[in-house]
Amino acid sequence: MAMAAGERGDAMTPAAHAALERGRDTIREAVLADKCGELARASALYQEGMAHLLEAARGAAPEARSELMRKMQGYMARAEQLKDAV
Repeated sequence: MAMAAGERGDAMTPAAHAALERGRDTIREAVLADKCGELARASALYQEGMAHLLEAARGAAPEARSELMRKMQGYMARAEQLKDAV
């Protein structure tokens, strides 16, 4: 059975794991702001969250890095939509 990013001890450095947690928390805030119609705030939070996720990807094993980059593409697309709407 394949393990998800962060479940294996070698998937990520401690600093990358901390950045991943900050990124996840910030993206959750972005999604909530987005759902509440706070588009400017959501856009800024998506961008901040992606910066944390990019930092996490730099310290992640290749498999975990690929998964993070895939997720970031969706967040980036939404941030661009919001940026155009604001």
